Amino acid sequence: MSIDPRRSRLPIRVLAAGGHSAADRTAPRWSGPKKTSGQVPLSIFEPAYLSRYHNLGVNPRALTFAAIDLATTGLNPGRDRICEIAVVRFRGDGTELGEYATVVDPQRPMGATEFHGLEGSDVKGAPTFAEVLPDLMRLLSNAIVVAHNLLFVDMFLKAEFGRTGQVAPRWPGLCTLVTTQAQLDGPAYSLRSLHRTFTGEWITDAHTALSDCRATTTLLTQLIDRSPSPLRYLGPPMSDAPDLADTPAGRIAARAPSMSAPEGLLASMARRFPLTELDHPTVTGPAQEYEQTLALALDAGRITWDTAWTLARLAQGAGMDQAFLHRTNLLAWRHMLHTAPDPASWSEGRRHDVARLATHLGLVEHARSLSHGLPTPAVREPWESALKGWRLGFDDTPELSGLKDLALRHGASIAKRLTETVRMFVTADLAGRSSSAAKAHELGIRTVSPTEAERELRSGIEAAAQKERQLAEQQAALEEQRAAESAEREAYFTHAWRAHEQDPQWGQDSGIATIKLH
Repeated sequence: MSIDPRRSRLPIRVLAAGGHSAADRTAPRWSGPKKTSGQVPLSIFEPAYLSRYHNLGVNPRALTFAAIDLATTGLNPGRDRICEIAVVRFRGDGTELGEYATVVDPQRPMGATEFHGLEGSDVKGAPTFAEVLPDLMRLLSNAIVVAHNLLFVDMFLKAEFGRTGQVAPRWPGLCTLVTTQAQLDGPAYSLRSLHRTFTGEWITDAHTALSDCRATTTLLTQLIDRSPSPLRYLGPPMSDAPDLADTPAGRIAARAPSMSAPEGLLASMARRFPLTELDHPTVTGPAQEYEQTLALALDAGRITWDTAWTLARLAQGAGMDQAFLHRTNLLAWRHMLHTAPDPASWSEGRRHDVARLATHLGLVEHARSLSHGLPTPAVREPWESALKGWRLGFDDTPELSGLKDLALRHGASIAKRLTETVRMFVTADLAGRSSSAAKAHELGIRTVSPTEAERELRSGIEAAAQKERQLAEQQAALEEQRAAESAEREAYFTHAWRAHEQDPQWGQDSGIATIKLH
């Protein structure tokens, strides 16, 4: 294959379907694209394009892409630093090849927290940019790098490479912001608005690196699939991977910025973590603490929001990825079933509770099997479940029946025999003369009087009511936000393909670089 200089003004080598140059030795090299003004303001990336008007280039479905997104402490690459980075490798036909995500210690005070949601405590102990650089080199090589606003990524990577003293490679780079402005007509070109146009859905956890990376992946594959005429890749070939055979994959510290109870708390948490293709090491201490915390929650029969967020922080500290989390959760589930009484002896309430645990772990088939044939559980008011998870012991005296009823009405359970899992033992015999009181003392269970027990029970009930009021306020605010977003739809999510694509334009401080592709 040869390139006719009368038809192409791009400084490219045409890629064969496998991603390698079809004419490395024979294709002419051009000094640069024809521009009407300015210079393309990129330092690390060599610009690449998708065009509907060229029969040169190749079908992008056959190429490998690496979508990248960054979160930074501000907008000045000379002063601010990267604090989160994510990469998603995929083929143009939509095949996913692997994900990578980690928060990064910016080695400076945090900023722009209101945008990306990261506090100083979230990045404390995370790997530095120098530590993640070998993995980044692996992930961006042998691929066409893609970003929504590639110029922003280029500026910050250039600054970070400069701080490490390493020379940055020259990767081929495709900007979905430049591409959509050339191909689509619409009132806004934010990743959020374009994702909404093509999918009809909002970006989950927008402005977090992995979520925006996944959205960029979806956007590019949708552009390729839904273009009114075939898009062709025009640009440099994929760069070779560096020789990092002796460099093991580095640790990561991925985060879960949100969770969903209907989807299952731990299941939705795991989906926020990357499905990696590299073998990243884990940190033993936090990993073991994750397993212990999860085992205790399963033994207690409930996974609360507080427990889920504790597990999310431990997973980040341990350097877990999505597969590691799924595997750890499944092993904990199997261990719980192995050590539990025969499921055939479970009451309906116990089966409902265990099915709910399976849902939170993302074990849908297990949850469905456990729930099969069970009547729909009665919906409990929040105040009725205020003491759920409290296992209490009572002396066998009639005077305590009122306290027992109070505890049971609000979700507590009464221990038939005393074990170390009992929260407190209620008795009027504080001297420990009864056999039950003596047993509680032997096991180290806290012994309280009926008066103290009632005070503690009512305090727990009030705390649950207060928490429920706070959740209701948060839900009302969320509904208000959703209503505002709904009002924006008609104005900002009405993109349409241009009848004739425009020449790509690159923004810069001194003007606009317009590239003539045809």
